[in-house]
Amino acid sequence: MGGHSHVWHPSHQEQLELTVVSGHEQYYLLQEDGRAVSQAAPADFPTISSRGEYASALLTLFDAASRTHFHRRGVRHGPDGNLRRYDFAIRQQDSQWYLGPAPGFAPAYEGSVWVDERDGSVRQLVMDAARFPDSFFILEARLRVDFAPVLIEGLPYLLPHHASVRVCTKRGYCARKVLEFSDYRKFVARSRVIR
Repeated sequence: MGGHSHVWHPSHQEQLELTVVSGHEQYYLLQEDGRAVSQAAPADFPTISSRGEYASALLTLFDAASRTHFHRRGVRHGPDGNLRRYDFAIRQQDSQWYLGPAPGFAPAYEGSVWVDERDGSVRQLVMDAARFPDSFFILEARLRVDFAPVLIEGLPYLLPHHASVRVCTKRGYCARKVLEFSDYRKFVARSRVIR
């Protein structure tokens, strides 16, 4: 992406509760700059209104409807095994990555995904978009998600632990949203139909 170099200055900090149901995220604002909000409400990110950092970005990458074109690249050797890199591209007409205030715009994008050769698990996802309509305020955008093993009720799961979204506008302003995920919980609902 464009080669922008920035010194980032934090504007504010939020604590959110994230719920994922059937691959769709919903953020609820709990605290803002260390102060609890009076009532938890769905969070909006007016400057960087990107959806999908936790679950749906990865799901749509492998969704047949996205018609993702993959290109196998090199291998990174590490102490925990080998990670294989795949570059990918998704056309605008097949894109499901929405940026900007709702309903937003879904641009064409490309990027890379690092996959553990031992079990096929994804360890990192990077997505870049730089083709937006002339009338749209965003110039370019980047999403990066890093995955790590997490214990939930004593069982290991590979889940996102860090994500960042960077958006630059056509007025030369760039903003970045950094998310750190913690305090994971799993909820299961069971039902029985009685006739």
